[in-house]
Amino acid sequence: LTGPITAKGYTVHETVTLSFTDNTHFTVSSDNIAGTGSGTTITGITGRTFIDDVTGLMFTLTPDALYAASDIITLTIVSSRTFTTSATPILDVPGIRLTVNNTTNTSAGDNTYVKTYDKAGSEPAIGSVYYATYYYSKTDFTPKIYTRFKDVVNDYGILSVGNPLTLAAYLLFLNGAPAVMIKQVLKDSGSETASSSTFITAIDELKNPVEKRKPDVILPVTTDETVLAYVKQHCEVMSSMRYRGERIAFIGFSNGTSPQSAQASAKTYMSNRICAVYPDGGIISLVDEFGNEQEYTVGGEYLAISLAGVNVSTVYDVAEPMTRKNVVGFKRLYRTLDEVTMDECAASGLTLIEDLDPNMRVRHCVTTNMTDAYTRELNITTIADYVQQSMRNTLDKFIGSKYLSNRNAEIRQATAATLKSLQELEIIVAYADIDVETSSTDPSMGLVSAKYRPMIGLNWIHTTFNLRSKL
Repeated sequence: LTGPITAKGYTVHETVTLSFTDNTHFTVSSDNIAGTGSGTTITGITGRTFIDDVTGLMFTLTPDALYAASDIITLTIVSSRTFTTSATPILDVPGIRLTVNNTTNTSAGDNTYVKTYDKAGSEPAIGSVYYATYYYSKTDFTPKIYTRFKDVVNDYGILSVGNPLTLAAYLLFLNGAPAVMIKQVLKDSGSETASSSTFITAIDELKNPVEKRKPDVILPVTTDETVLAYVKQHCEVMSSMRYRGERIAFIGFSNGTSPQSAQASAKTYMSNRICAVYPDGGIISLVDEFGNEQEYTVGGEYLAISLAGVNVSTVYDVAEPMTRKNVVGFKRLYRTLDEVTMDECAASGLTLIEDLDPNMRVRHCVTTNMTDAYTRELNITTIADYVQQSMRNTLDKFIGSKYLSNRNAEIRQATAATLKSLQELEIIVAYADIDVETSSTDPSMGLVSAKYRPMIGLNWIHTTFNLRSKL
């Protein structure tokens, strides 16, 4: 016996009797006058599925059983009049097929009950539109590149302070970022944040190109000091000659970090690839689903992310200083500093955002390495990275070619052309002393050296006035 089930999703309360007229044919009757067999379908054959045209009762008698004329099979069908609710679990689903593989340990008088549900109640009309809401566990956490904010929302959820990735992408695009590479990390069970080790594992994934692109800027959406220390190490290692993946990072501080604590942290980083942004947060406003504007306090990592959006904006080139550039997306800062404190913070390697109502702007963009002007200014680092990347692309065409006697001259010419174009683009000011020679220890290696002066930003203007009674 296979079944019984109801094709229409409901049953009537009845006892169905199958009476065999020979080895394979049987008739169907019911003790319910409106039940199975009360319509036109009253006979069946073994091996074929019987479907009643009134109740929809469906079952199949296996053809390998030995039946004889006058044999009788009785099916007791119980109709439940109670619909499924949150307190009444679903015990069976109409349409599921029940198969009885054998009748071992069964005897006369045993009963089998298949419970279905009454069809009573409202039913949608043909052509009605259905909507289903469901939750599922995400399995794809590979980094992805986005050029439109709506695609970020589709993949990571609506804009809210409780959705760090979407909020970070929003501030990046708002401040001019043309593209954003996102790597999602899993939160710890029972926590609102991911562990340090999870962040570090995610950062390690960025050692490899994503969609054939290498990131120029790393933005950890966290203020975890263990993670930030690893970000510094990551940027320095990836920017080495061995890895050739030059990059910088913008970092921030959690709400409540004092100026003195932030200064101490900046000094420990001591890297021209780390731009530590202060104050320790800001106030943003978001519009909820009812059209109401709500204000929220966010940590300093979002100020850092906003500045990164300005840094990679196509409005500016890599030589443009970030000093005095506007940052948008915030209504006000988490704290206000006096001039003396701001000077102390800047001298310690902190990049300060100041609120000049209605605009917020960068007071002086510096790295955490205050050794000299070339390590202090962030745009010097981005210029150096860009020069290296440009020269690498220029000279790559020579790799794999025959090392002919005139090859060094061709390499020198290509190097000069690239530096000249960078000078015309105002990335560098001047260049000189280009030299190309073959390595004395490895005849398959060409050695190129050159000098250039990067474009320096104007930070201070000192004015002296001399008073005279007559001029």
